[in-house]
Amino acid sequence: MFQTLIRELYDRSPVWVQNVMTSVYGGRLRLFRYGGKQPAYQEELEKSQWLSLSEMGALQLGKLRDLLRHSCRHVEFYRERAARCGFDPAAVGSIDDLTSFPTLSRDDVLQNAERMVADNVSRADLVKNFTSGTSGSPLSFYLTRETWRRNYAFWARFRNWFGFEIGQRRATFGGRIIVPHSQKKPPFWRYNIVDRQLLFSSFHQSRENHSVYVDKLIGFKPHLIDGYVSSIYSLARFINREGIGGVRPRAVQTTSETLLKPQREEIEKAFGCKVFDQYGHGENAVFISECEAGGLHVNDEYGVVEILVGDRRAEPGETGEIVVTGFNNPAMPLIRYHTSDMAVAAGRAEGCSCGRGLSLVKGVQGRVIDVLRLPDGRLIPPTSLTLLFDKQHALGIEEAQIVQTEPDQIVVRLVLYDKDGRHDTAPLERDLRRIVGDRVRLRFDAVDSIERTALGKFRFVVSEIEK
Repeated sequence: MFQTLIRELYDRSPVWVQNVMTSVYGGRLRLFRYGGKQPAYQEELEKSQWLSLSEMGALQLGKLRDLLRHSCRHVEFYRERAARCGFDPAAVGSIDDLTSFPTLSRDDVLQNAERMVADNVSRADLVKNFTSGTSGSPLSFYLTRETWRRNYAFWARFRNWFGFEIGQRRATFGGRIIVPHSQKKPPFWRYNIVDRQLLFSSFHQSRENHSVYVDKLIGFKPHLIDGYVSSIYSLARFINREGIGGVRPRAVQTTSETLLKPQREEIEKAFGCKVFDQYGHGENAVFISECEAGGLHVNDEYGVVEILVGDRRAEPGETGEIVVTGFNNPAMPLIRYHTSDMAVAAGRAEGCSCGRGLSLVKGVQGRVIDVLRLPDGRLIPPTSLTLLFDKQHALGIEEAQIVQTEPDQIVVRLVLYDKDGRHDTAPLERDLRRIVGDRVRLRFDAVDSIERTALGKFRFVVSEIEK
């Protein structure tokens, strides 16, 4: 009720008051994230990243043993689960021994959240949080202030990889509704003075509004642009199409959506700097981040990442589901949790030229729920459909979304530059047929816009069929 009243007050207030409220909230978040022991956590991480692969493996194994002992002793759900399968945490001698413990589904967490809270953590110290619920009902989970601070120590270390420090100017394109939906004219941004952070609305981006977004960025001169891939990519395409210069951050950092190769190239061309990608979850069980050498690193101090094909570990170069065991939230541990996201496995001992002892994955490929399931049994991940992005300029397409409505039917929604809707879809259909074959019916619909999720995220592929 209180939050609803604050939201209504915010929406009715003039922009300068909204900026003040944004800054007050930003100050509270900064204290919550970076106060207390956060600097000590970060200092520890700055050192541990330079361990050798074998030393990092030993550190990770020690953290895994501690987590399993804690969970089987203090968490009712895991204590019962270990007893049923005869699992003994004291017998764990390697990371591979984790495979003898059952995996954990989203439904398991939905049905057992209260029984998954450790009994040696004070309820007064718990903070209840939620995921967005894009793959079903919103998922509630518990964490502590220290979990948040350890999490942001990893964020701080990651951003140090591209030379960004807390307090430098940052332009963010995220999912918070910081500009009321009813607002039709700029400014489509609000300012958090505490963090020198300009927050842009992802919900007001359009062909008509892109120019004012770019003008604001030019004047603001951010050290870093960060946020949703689709929002930054959309702006980058406008900049490149119009030949606009003047927006030159030191880095662009993307998160929350799968970054495709053509998107990376478009963004780097528009802003004249490297893109650094990040993958993680609100559940605080996995953190994967890209270094300056282009390696996509599993932050091994954060947890264990398994890439599974069915019940087995994926071979190097093979795509499987990301299953995670997080060290960062002992208040409500997640052990072998199915993320419903996919990645390409790297070799266990494969290193990176950056010299860090963190393990690697070869790429995150999107959500399992966003995979096309064809009548012949093939699974087509979003990254295999990047031809639609590769050829958008030539085809006159601003955005595209692929929706599987039936096992044998796919609808392609197109936002066109030509507003009267005239468009030759034959080249697009020909290229798509090469991937999906002839047994699938294809339909092309011209639309004014493509709906985002409640948090402003763009889904390139949407499957409406039961898995």
